[in-house]
Amino acid sequence: MRARAAKFGDAPAIARIYNEGIDDRVATFETRHRTTGDVAGWFDGRHPVVVVDDDDGGVIAFAPTSQYRPRACYAGISEFSVYTARAARGRGAGKMAMEALIEAARAAGFWKLVSRVLIENTASRGLLRSVGLREVGVYERHGQLDGVWRDVAIVERQLCDLQPTLAGELIELRPLRAGDFEELHRVASDPLIWEQHPEPDRWKREVFERYFAGAMASKGALAIIERRRGRIIGSSRYWNLEPGREVEIGWTFLERSFWGGRYNGELKALMIEHALRFVPRVVFVVGENNLRSRKALEKIGATFAGQAARPGTVLYEIRRASVPES
Repeated sequence: MRARAAKFGDAPAIARIYNEGIDDRVATFETRHRTTGDVAGWFDGRHPVVVVDDDDGGVIAFAPTSQYRPRACYAGISEFSVYTARAARGRGAGKMAMEALIEAARAAGFWKLVSRVLIENTASRGLLRSVGLREVGVYERHGQLDGVWRDVAIVERQLCDLQPTLAGELIELRPLRAGDFEELHRVASDPLIWEQHPEPDRWKREVFERYFAGAMASKGALAIIERRRGRIIGSSRYWNLEPGREVEIGWTFLERSFWGGRYNGELKALMIEHALRFVPRVVFVVGENNLRSRKALEKIGATFAGQAARPGTVLYEIRRASVPES
């Protein structure tokens, strides 16, 4: 089996598989069979459609995206569905289609996939959980199918995960938690960490409280854990995500005993590798006079990209094609 982008010529096979799902009465509220012409209308140049071929080259599964809502604020959210031919079910074709669709939707600049699944469709719910979708609620009596009210589970997946758990040889990154404040402030209370920083008094508790509140509100802050002893040694953050274009890595600090070695390099490598899965460009904003941070960025392959929008700061970047080999 192999997954690929769908073509216009796949429309008859897609319609056939979709109509099987309509007839089964567990996959959709639709009751009208779809024609090849109906399916051809899905190819709008914006919303990816993928198919899975069997070893003989015949289409046995498909997964399309479609517009979620017409409002501009929802432009990065897409509806999706997934269907497998009756004769091919249980062979992993649906999962392969979803994995390919997730990557295609991410590459197309979408930041979230959403759908609804009939409650009794346990096979589809299990499939979607296996590829990282979560059920966020239930719409009760959402629609009638053959005169019977049905409930649906609401599912979603964020395509740009700004709070991943990542592990390297020396450190682990995980989402920052409210209960991390005291341990993180212990690290941040060293004034020498901040001496070249635009906010040099961040070591003070009342100033650091503002930093920490902003970190929690950002939904992109990470705790840096030393793996050998399992303790927090700093923090970093994904910020200013522009889906399909770029994300910023910043607000980073490490305990001074971990400066100058492999820790910062591994931190940046983990975060950059993760970010470049869903955007082609990672940017860093640093104080213009923070020579220590500027040299550290140049050491990991970041290039100077000019003045940043924030006064007194400069911009560095790493693009997908320019990531140095490890």
